[in-house]
Amino acid sequence: MKLKYKITTSTELNSETIIKKILLIIEKKNYGIVEVINGSVSFDDHTGGFIGSWEYIRRMKSGKFEVINNGSSNIVVFEYYPIPVSEYIWVGIISLLPIGFGIINQVYIVSFISCLFIGQLIFKFYNLKTIANEMLSEVIK
Repeated sequence: MKLKYKITTSTELNSETIIKKILLIIEKKNYGIVEVINGSVSFDDHTGGFIGSWEYIRRMKSGKFEVINNGSSNIVVFEYYPIPVSEYIWVGIISLLPIGFGIINQVYIVSFISCLFIGQLIFKFYNLKTIANEMLSEVIK
């Protein structure tokens, strides 16, 4: 299961130019193209395995660009899946461990370790939101 986020914008560019720009951006950011059909481009993170910690924070799990013709202009819809639900669950479990340890041993300062895990997840979410907006603005330039 994935949490989906959507952003939209309109542009005067034609559909073919938009699709070409989308493909270039996906290729430049080293994502894998899943499918390209009728004004729609889907991609995913095909790196797999372990990647550097800063690179991990800048990678979306998957996404989809869709170009909708609106008569005189085109609407570009970008749906992206920044963080899988399983990651939220793991961070929740890992965050509960130091809290439980702190309560059992009456060393409550250890509970602040949980803040690091939760903070990392929040930072990643907002970082990917910014990256998604940048990707969409590159498409309509």
